[in-house]
Amino acid sequence: MLSGGYAMGAASAATFSNASVTLAAGSNALTVTNTIVSLGSPNLRSIIGGSSGALLAGARTTILVNFINDGPVSAINAVYTVRLPAGLAGVQVSNAGLYDAATGDVTWPVVPLMGVGQVDFTISIVVPAGTFALRSTISSENELSTTLADNPSTRSFAPDAPIQSVPTLSNLALLMLSLMLVSYAASTQRRRGRE
Repeated sequence: MLSGGYAMGAASAATFSNASVTLAAGSNALTVTNTIVSLGSPNLRSIIGGSSGALLAGARTTILVNFINDGPVSAINAVYTVRLPAGLAGVQVSNAGLYDAATGDVTWPVVPLMGVGQVDFTISIVVPAGTFALRSTISSENELSTTLADNPSTRSFAPDAPIQSVPTLSNLALLMLSLMLVSYAASTQRRRGRE
């Protein structure tokens, strides 16, 4: 009896094991037996967190994005992406991520082997006027299902109403008001003196 193993490759998420070959003495009969053992597929998901602080149009905010592999196996050549509105200015991305203003895509370098666990990235943006949405996705070569409820993940953001400032007087207006009060006081004094 001969035996050995053969790896089918990352995309199949399975291996051959317990392979055996049997030759019967005095015949040309050959029997080959293989057992396929499935190693599983990574369960990948992403989460877009809330913004840090008030979300005011024109102000800078930071958004946390989590990419998660719930296992049971490592993800091979994991790809992380986030779609922002196109054309944003001043986008800052953590962990060597790149923002393409023409498409709105944020991408990170491919991770050859993402173990079971979570990685967190931040994206800092100047909040655009009006409601906007972010969409995050994680994928890998050995993921069998790409239509999970939480991958891709989408979250909409609506800027808070601007804080209404209390009207104030400028320095020039205060000076003019002061001069008017002094002039009024002087004219009132003159009138009283004539009486």
